[in-house]
Amino acid sequence: MEKHIYCEYCGTENTPEASVCVHCGRQPVPEEHLFLDYLKSHTKDELKSKAEETVFETLKGWLMSHLYGMLVTVTVVSSAVASAVSGAGNVRRVSYAETPVSMNEIPSEDENGVIRASGAFSGDVLMSSRGPLYWKYDSGSYSSTGSMGDFSRTPDHENLYVCRNNGQEEILFSASGYGKSALLGGRIYFCELEEDGKYYLSCIELNGAYSRSFGEGLIQGTDDRGRYLYYSFSDGSGINVIDTEIDRTMTAAPAGRWLAYHGNTVYYSTVSGSTVTLMGMDRDGTNIRKLADADAGGNSGMIAAMHFRNQDVYFSCGTASAGGGMYEGGRVYRLDANGTLHTEAGQNELVEADFTILEDGTVQCRSQAEAEDVFQFEAMKNFTVRNGDIYLKDSVSGAMTMVMSSAEYARAGNTASISEVTAAGDDLWVRIDYMHEDSSASVGWRQGYARTGSVLLKKNMKDGRIETVSTY
Repeated sequence: MEKHIYCEYCGTENTPEASVCVHCGRQPVPEEHLFLDYLKSHTKDELKSKAEETVFETLKGWLMSHLYGMLVTVTVVSSAVASAVSGAGNVRRVSYAETPVSMNEIPSEDENGVIRASGAFSGDVLMSSRGPLYWKYDSGSYSSTGSMGDFSRTPDHENLYVCRNNGQEEILFSASGYGKSALLGGRIYFCELEEDGKYYLSCIELNGAYSRSFGEGLIQGTDDRGRYLYYSFSDGSGINVIDTEIDRTMTAAPAGRWLAYHGNTVYYSTVSGSTVTLMGMDRDGTNIRKLADADAGGNSGMIAAMHFRNQDVYFSCGTASAGGGMYEGGRVYRLDANGTLHTEAGQNELVEADFTILEDGTVQCRSQAEAEDVFQFEAMKNFTVRNGDIYLKDSVSGAMTMVMSSAEYARAGNTASISEVTAAGDDLWVRIDYMHEDSSASVGWRQGYARTGSVLLKKNMKDGRIETVSTY
C-alpha cells in the first residue's frame, strides 16, 4: 500500500519522497503522525460520539505499542504540600501509561491556570507568570567529594521542583531531576538522572492533563519563539528537536555538539582530528548545512565561545584538556555572510576562549598566557570568573560585565566554584559549591576536594541585596 504524507499547514497531499510541501513549501507529515495528533486531541467519548470507536481502538493499540513503553517517572505532590516546602501528604508515582493524577490548579495570570514563560524559555532558573522556577536540591543531591571541584550528581535521587512566589516556595512536583529545565506551551520539560548514569527527558503539565518521556536526553536550549526544544543525548552528542506545538520529535543530527541558537539558525559542531566543523540547521531541524572548517591547532578541538554581529558569526576555536575542563588556547574566527572564514585573533599567539566584538567589528581578547586569572572553564557558558569575580557575558557581543565580586560570596577557609549564573529581570541567580582540598579525592594530578556546602543565591541588581534562597 502506498504511503501518503500530508502537509500539516495547508493539507496538500505529497509524494513519500517530498521533503517540502509542493503547495506551501513547508515540511509535510506522514499520515500516521496525523492520526496520532488526532488521537491526542480527542477524548474517547468524543471519538465514540462520532461513531469512530473502531478507529479509536485501532489507533490506541498503535499508540500503546509505540509510545507506552516509554515511562516518565514523576512524583506529583498532593494538594496538602503544594504550597509549602515541607509537610505531610500523599504522593503518587505517575507514568505515561496512565492518566496523570489531578493536581491543585497553580495560580497564574493565565485564565486557564497554565504557567507561561516570562523570560528565557530554558535555563537553571526560569522566570514564569507565577514566579521563578528551579530545582531545590538537598545535601544528598551531590557527592561529598570530587576532583577539580567537580561533584557528581546522585542518580535516582528525588529533588523538588519549586515555584517561588512572594518569598515562599511552592512544590510543583518532585523527580530525580537536575540542571536545565524548559517552559514551553504550559509544559515543563526536565531531565532526570537514572541509575544507569544517563539523563532522560520528560515533560509534565501541572494540571495533571499530560505527561511524557522522550527517552535519553539532556536539554540544550530553545528557539526564540518558544516552539522548538533542542536536546542532546546524555553525553552531550547529537541534536534532537521537539516541535512542542504538534508534539513531534526528530533526531536532526545524530552526532555533533550543541553550540547556540541565533537568528533562526541552530549552530553545532563536529570534530575530526584537528579540524572543527561549524554546522547549521534551520530552527525546525531541517536544511542541515556545513558552514566552515576551522583549525583547532591540535586534537581535542572545540568551539569554546560564539557571538554575533550583523550577519557575521564569531567563534573561538582551540584545544582543551582534562576532559574539556581546561582550555589551552586557540584562535578567534569570523564567518562572514558570504561564507568566507577569517582569522580575527590568535594568528601569532594563542588567545583565551572569551572575546568581545567591538563596535567596528574587530575583536578584543587576551592571550592565553594572560588568562591565568580564570579559575574555571566550561565551553559556551554565559559567564566567566576572573580572580574570583563573576562576569556575565552578553550573548551577542560577548561584552563582559562584573555582576558579583568574590567578597560578596566568599567563605573563609573555602574555595568556591560557580556552577550556574542566570540573569532574570532585576535579579541574578548564582549556584555556588564551597569546598576545601582533600587529597583522598585526588585523581592523578587532579586535585581532590571535599564539598562543605552549596548555595543558590539571589542578588537584586538594583539595590545589591543578596539573599540565600537555598542551601544543600
